[in-house]
Amino acid sequence: MRILKPNLSATPEAINNKNQTVGTVRFSNAYSSGSNAVVLRPHHQPIRLGDLRDIPGRPDSGGSDINEIGTVLLTAVGDGNIGQVALWTAREGLRSIGLPGRPYAINNRNEVVASSGSAAGDIGFFWRDDVGLVRLLDALVSGSPMFDTIAGFDINDSGMISGTATRNAGAIRVAVVLTPVTPAK
Repeated sequence: MRILKPNLSATPEAINNKNQTVGTVRFSNAYSSGSNAVVLRPHHQPIRLGDLRDIPGRPDSGGSDINEIGTVLLTAVGDGNIGQVALWTAREGLRSIGLPGRPYAINNRNEVVASSGSAAGDIGFFWRDDVGLVRLLDALVSGSPMFDTIAGFDINDSGMISGTATRNAGAIRVAVVLTPVTPAK
């Protein structure tokens, strides 16, 4: 066992094969307070990722996942103090993907699975830069079983999404794997 940062109170969420860990640091002192998404790397200082409001001393964000190329998936507070699903890279910094909600997973192709809450339950979304946000229910092909909601929790490098689907106002809940298909021409 190795302690990452002995003087840092952090909650790790994910680790990649380069031993980069993403998580959340909670801090409070005379100059700042709140929580901040952070990347922890062996033998380096932590990288605090901030939030989307750019308010000095009061960042509010939480790390969720990190892929092999170092893209971080996180929740970052934006306008109206609403948590937004966001991405961070060392080159581009922090940016929202346009979904208030909870981030779950990012693969090495920078494809994201996230959810946004509703009265019916969590509504799952897929996001990729060239496609934008796609509601998982809307991505089902004709002939797929009918569900009220689908929430995705992980995505592999082939684009397969694991999650849960509900029917009958949540009375029926099943595990699902969504497999991408090439559209018919």
